[in-house]
Amino acid sequence: MKVEKAADVEEGCRDGCEGSGDKWGSKGKWDGRGRSSNSGEDDPDGGGGRNHELGGELRLDKYGCERRNAPGSVKGITEFKFPSVDPLYLPSLVVGEGTTGAVRVVQNFKDVNIYGISKAKIQNLKTTVTDSTFLMDVDALIDTLNLKGDYSLNGQVLVLPIVGNGKCDIKLRNLKIKATFSCKIIEKEGQTYAKVEDVKANLKPEKVEFQFDNLFNGDKQLADQILKLLNDNWSEVYEDIRPGYEEAIALIAKNITNLIFMNVPYDSLFAV
Repeated sequence: MKVEKAADVEEGCRDGCEGSGDKWGSKGKWDGRGRSSNSGEDDPDGGGGRNHELGGELRLDKYGCERRNAPGSVKGITEFKFPSVDPLYLPSLVVGEGTTGAVRVVQNFKDVNIYGISKAKIQNLKTTVTDSTFLMDVDALIDTLNLKGDYSLNGQVLVLPIVGNGKCDIKLRNLKIKATFSCKIIEKEGQTYAKVEDVKANLKPEKVEFQFDNLFNGDKQLADQILKLLNDNWSEVYEDIRPGYEEAIALIAKNITNLIFMNVPYDSLFAV
């Protein structure tokens, strides 16, 4: 999987909560001053972890190297002066062949908009802290994660040929996300900050829906047959290509989280 110019992401994101204006309220949400309150007790094993039960919806703004306005764009909190955007825009995305042989095609996407990340419902958040590092485990639910953009395919799916280019629309329904953020504590300009070094994501949708326009140069009969095959066997198809999608989401999450963490001193970010 490759996201073009992911390291060049310069602009940031902020969190908000639907119905609370620009600032997070209580129950472990952002308070608008660079603070995050915690709920739950210390881990009984003394490992320094805390459980945080977070309500509301996670609001994210811009990801990517250029801004793309879209109807229904999410407004972010203004303290960081970050323009808010949902969908999240990626100039390009490449998902390689599957791991079991069901999908023998490289998926090339361009001008990709990903909808739904801003509406992630955080179900649990736990941090395990040491003097120099910490882990952050997040469980979240997204009703629908929707990828739209331009695609190009030429290969095989479930031993049948698939070829085409045009618009695509991929929906992951009732998506459960488990993500682990591996972070380290760094010093910058006399302040202590947290920096995300790695993110591992696990994506388990209840269903996946595939739509690729202009398959087989517009041959509707062939296109309908392959689309039916894809959607009837979505579980097998998705499981084969799941690592590529997980890597993409992990990279997005890493960059977005670092845009917050590298702007908020560690002591303020994790103050109780």
